[in-house]
Amino acid sequence: LTTLGKVFASVWMLVGAGATLNFVTELAQASRNRRLRRKLDVSAQKLLHEMDGSDGNGKVNLPEFMRFVLVTRSLVSREVVDEIISSFETLDTDSSGDLTVGELKRFSPSPSTW
Repeated sequence: LTTLGKVFASVWMLVGAGATLNFVTELAQASRNRRLRRKLDVSAQKLLHEMDGSDGNGKVNLPEFMRFVLVTRSLVSREVVDEIISSFETLDTDSSGDLTVGELKRFSPSPSTW
């Protein structure tokens, strides 16, 4: 063996060891990412199930999202949110999803008491 051959072999072994280490690291990272993705999918499904309480359509609308955020951040209780929604549904006599001025007057005869 020549000196040049020994230097080449040493460099080749170092490059090979580095490449192997890189391969094992990438393989471990891919495995971790796959597990994390599965965990996130389960968490997202659980979150969607918790938020999608009123109509069960697999989507979260603004009121469902607001209810979830307000309750999970302990800003209001679920009972308070349910009471507000129930009051809205009671006032919405035509079930349009919107309150007219006439429907609001049933709630409060004077805007000053709002």
